[in-house]
Order: sequence, then C-alpha cells, then structure tokens
Amino acid sequence: MSWKGSGIVRRILTAICLLIPLAAFQGDNYRGVGWLRSTVISGIGNGLSYFVGYIATQKPWEMH
Repeated sequence: MSWKGSGIVRRILTAICLLIPLAAFQGDNYRGVGWLRSTVISGIGNGLSYFVGYIATQKPWEMH
C-alpha cells in the first residue's frame, strides 16, 4: 500500500470512529466501535472498492 493509500484508510477509520457515536447511527443494541474494528471496516471497504474498480476497467477474465 502506498503512503497515499495509507492516508485514505486513516481518514476513513477516523471518520468511522467519530461518526458512529452519533444518535442517528445507534440502535437499541449499540456497542462502541474501537480503532481495530474501524481499521478492519475501512480496509474491507477499500479492498472491495479496488476490486470493483479493477473488474469494471480491466476485464480480468479476458486474456491479453
């Protein structure tokens, strides 16, 4: 992962930690979200985003 990519992950996980305590995101079974869980959520989201973008632009099923 490049330094640029690392900064994006850091910003996303910070946003997750700051936004999740807001009442609009809480239900009856609210549990706090720690930095580890935020990092995992951010990493999964970025990985899926990369994968979808790769599939959409590169056509990996075609041999070159």
